[in-house]
Amino acid sequence: RMLPQVKCLSKNYINVDGHCVLACHSECDQCDVARDNKSCRRCKHVRVETGSGKLKVTECFAECPPGTTLKSSKTATKKTKAKPTGLCEKCPAGTFKSGDGNQKCSPCPKGKISDAGAKSCVACEAGTFNDKLGQSKCQRCALGTYSSDGAVSCTKCPVGHYSDSLGQSSCLPCSFGSFGKVTGLAKCTPCSKGYFADKKGQSICSKCPAGTSSAKGSMTCNNSCTKGKFSPRKGEPCRPCPPGTYGDSVGSSACSKCKKGTYQSKSGRTSCISAPIGHYVSKDGATKPSKCAAGSFTAKTGSIKCRPCSPGSYASSTGSTACKKCSRGYFQPSTGQSSCKKARYHHYVNQEGAVKDTPCSAGYTAASDRRSCHKCRPGTYGSGTGLGCTGCSWGSYSGKYGSLSCTPCPKGYYQPNHYATSCIPARRGYYINRVESTSPGSQCAPGYYSDKPGQAYCKPCPAGQRSEKTRGSTSCRYCGPGTYSSKSGSTQCKKCPSSDYVTNAARSACHKCPAGSIALSQDRRKCFKFGECYYPGKDFVSTKVNRAYAGPCQSWSVKSCSKYTEGVSCHTPNKKVREAQATGNTCRIIAKEGEKKPWCYTKTATKWSHCSIPRCGKKLKECYRLGSTDYVSGISVTESGKTCQSWEIRTCPSGTSGKTCHEPSSAVKRAKKIGNTCRIVPGDSAKKPWCYTTTSKKWEYCKIPQC
Repeated sequence: RMLPQVKCLSKNYINVDGHCVLACHSECDQCDVARDNKSCRRCKHVRVETGSGKLKVTECFAECPPGTTLKSSKTATKKTKAKPTGLCEKCPAGTFKSGDGNQKCSPCPKGKISDAGAKSCVACEAGTFNDKLGQSKCQRCALGTYSSDGAVSCTKCPVGHYSDSLGQSSCLPCSFGSFGKVTGLAKCTPCSKGYFADKKGQSICSKCPAGTSSAKGSMTCNNSCTKGKFSPRKGEPCRPCPPGTYGDSVGSSACSKCKKGTYQSKSGRTSCISAPIGHYVSKDGATKPSKCAAGSFTAKTGSIKCRPCSPGSYASSTGSTACKKCSRGYFQPSTGQSSCKKARYHHYVNQEGAVKDTPCSAGYTAASDRRSCHKCRPGTYGSGTGLGCTGCSWGSYSGKYGSLSCTPCPKGYYQPNHYATSCIPARRGYYINRVESTSPGSQCAPGYYSDKPGQAYCKPCPAGQRSEKTRGSTSCRYCGPGTYSSKSGSTQCKKCPSSDYVTNAARSACHKCPAGSIALSQDRRKCFKFGECYYPGKDFVSTKVNRAYAGPCQSWSVKSCSKYTEGVSCHTPNKKVREAQATGNTCRIIAKEGEKKPWCYTKTATKWSHCSIPRCGKKLKECYRLGSTDYVSGISVTESGKTCQSWEIRTCPSGTSGKTCHEPSSAVKRAKKIGNTCRIVPGDSAKKPWCYTTTSKKWEYCKIPQC
């Protein structure tokens, strides 16, 4: 049988064997976030780690990216080989790797250098050199030498030139009145007396013409101008060299302009001043240096330009001699910047000099200083990397820090607010039968109850109990004695029928009265035999009760007891009892004997004892409803005190009809009633309880009030 085709509704899930599973990044071996190589549980090939502790971020790659190389678990020896760890680490300073791959980083060639993690090597600046492989720093050229960009070694200054400071990118020509006859000079030699040099960059000085002379370091003969002054024409007085120029020889006919990197703000000077650190001079003849612009710096004197700050650093003011690293919580991806950028929302920077910010993991958000991430507080959640924390919506909550999602309120609970840390239980008498509820729930229906908070449904009242007809019950009430409820969920208890009774509360059914007995109409707590009630002090003979409280009744026919049984199991009746000529052994009242309650002699050591027979009147006070067509009472005497005849009589014995017996009507015969208590018979015309009597009066109403 073919299974139903499964279609994943989100692009972040894929179908695998009929199940929608999270679409992990191709380099992930299991993941927490779809298509994100920073959310892998394990990497298939290699990884790059940044940060540390809870803020550590791991990225998975097929091969180590540029600037990194695969780290080995231990150093290889003659007997063992280095084992890969799967961790890509930065290329060491002095090496580089420009492409993807797990191979080792290559050493920088001569004339170039690199920092750790370099993707390529940088050429040494002019004025520096590197003559070894795999170096991270360039060396400055010595005095009397120079170099251009990417130099493997420095070149000696040619004859007629010099270099009087370290790290020069070019040599200066010997000034007027001086010369350099060998290469690699740190300074030129002044012309001797009687010699002159009227051009710069001379390798030798010329002799003064005959008839002329010169002082030491002269550029002409027969000229008396001292250093710092010049005379452009013969016969013209000497004057000071203007700002931006200098005169470093005597007898000068012209002053030299200050070269790039130097300046002179005063007149009559014999030399120029190198631009101080944090300043530069970009043209010849400058009278003052310029400050490095914000975002740039120079740490050496005599600079012709300022270097821009590298990514991860900044210079906020002009004239900076160094760039500052971006502090934690800030980053700068560009060069030449005067400030750093604050990490974006839900991102952080935990180290100085960062060139980028890192997104916080799912379940975290960035601190206000952006230096670290902290867990989402209860009532919020973080569903993905760099998304921060979001408040839980209505009907849901999160009760712990760092939740990735909110939990819907279960059945029986609700939450009407945002940012909830828990759900509210439904009140007693209420229920909530769905999840993620925002309302307090519904009241229990009549016949049902909820006795505890937080219920998903209401329980029906058990059989034998009921709840109010109104809604919202918190408990059920027991059905009282004489009443019952046969099924659960009842709102009321029913009264037992006249043939049944219930002694205790909380019953689901009534008990049948024994044959020949009936329960009271107002109180169905116990049954009474038909006709078995007495009037105090009046003659009464029970038809069935032959047991007293103390034990079985003795026969009334006993005249005397033997000496062996007297007072043990037999008792001789008194004179009045014998005169009454009573027979049988049922309980009775003998009026002339003076006893007012039914009693009998017993077959026990107790001579006599009363019997359990109800009293007529208050004890059996009943009522009937007007319009009743079938009513049975527990009273068996008429309103005049006459004893009721049994309803079971069909024909009277010969000689008794109309005297002590009366034949019932056809309606009574059809009703097939038993016992001798008052009643309303179905089909009969009487509207009140009545009975046939055992006297000449055929029938009488009974003394039973209307309800």
